[in-house]
Amino acid sequence: MPLIPLGDDNHHRDNHWLNWTFIIAAVGVMAYALYKDHGFTLAALEPWMLHAGADVAANKADMQRLGASLFMHQNPFLLGLYLYMLWMLGDNVEYIMGHLRYLVFFLLMGAGALVAQLKWGMDGDTLPAIGIGGAAFAVMGAYIACFPKIKVDMIYWFQETTMSVKWLPAIYLAADLGFGLWWSVETWPAYYDIPDLQYLRISATHFGAFWVGYILYFIFRDRSVIIDLPLHKRQLDRSGEGHEWDHS
Repeated sequence: MPLIPLGDDNHHRDNHWLNWTFIIAAVGVMAYALYKDHGFTLAALEPWMLHAGADVAANKADMQRLGASLFMHQNPFLLGLYLYMLWMLGDNVEYIMGHLRYLVFFLLMGAGALVAQLKWGMDGDTLPAIGIGGAAFAVMGAYIACFPKIKVDMIYWFQETTMSVKWLPAIYLAADLGFGLWWSVETWPAYYDIPDLQYLRISATHFGAFWVGYILYFIFRDRSVIIDLPLHKRQLDRSGEGHEWDHS
């Protein structure tokens, strides 16, 4: 039974409309592709996809492709993983950065992941360059930089438990690589025959995005925002107002 993160104990779900905008944009792109293809071939996205080695110029068409590549994915399971990460962690990061800083941070990290895949890919790579995975892992890095002592609710062997947030990178990176390899296999017996280096490189890019996001948190953080303690340290409930903390 895998570890399944359920959520944290430090919610800020009252003013994070930008994070939901990113999620809805990605869901909308996937819904459009499924509507056009009537299946999971996702061929409708191909004209908007960028592949390793592609030359991107500063023209309208290429800028549109770059923008679209930030919010789409050819693998619906991986897209679901990244959106789940944003839903779980992005509200907190938007809270500690503010809307404008979070917008710049997200777009910068997504574009950085795209450029890394375009420049570091190898001849013969078939996977498109996608930015939302790098952005999601960067958000996780910023979250852990801000809340390193938070506990995360988990499901393990059908039982709910808690675990340090520091385990999240390992859990999500394993899921990232596992979903990628699983989706690329047509039949299960062939699984052990495909050490797919494309997915290994992409997961390595996401690992790098995590650490860049961790570091950039200290630049993008809005220092005027009060960082709440975990719920089990508060006197007030989640709907309460004020900052009267119980430090015992």
